[in-house]
Amino acid sequence: MSFPGKVRVRPQSYAGALRCLGSPLTQIVLLGGLVSFCYHLLNGVRHLFFDLGYGFELKRARQSGWAVAATAVVLALAVWTILHGHLAGAP
Repeated sequence: MSFPGKVRVRPQSYAGALRCLGSPLTQIVLLGGLVSFCYHLLNGVRHLFFDLGYGFELKRARQSGWAVAATAVVLALAVWTILHGHLAGAP
């Protein structure tokens, strides 16, 4: 599919977008979204085990819930660190 014209972006607009994406508030929102994504992904795996009949006992269900929450935070921080390293030009 071809477009009739090219999109032109002024350097000032690009610099403004980078400033916005680099602001602390935007970084907090992005990190929160990443934590939410990781939690949803891991909790989906947990529910797959529920579908197979594992982990229905109250104690086990609570343990797995806390484990998913903690693992989601650790996974999100790991992904965040890796992405920041690659986006900042680190090897």
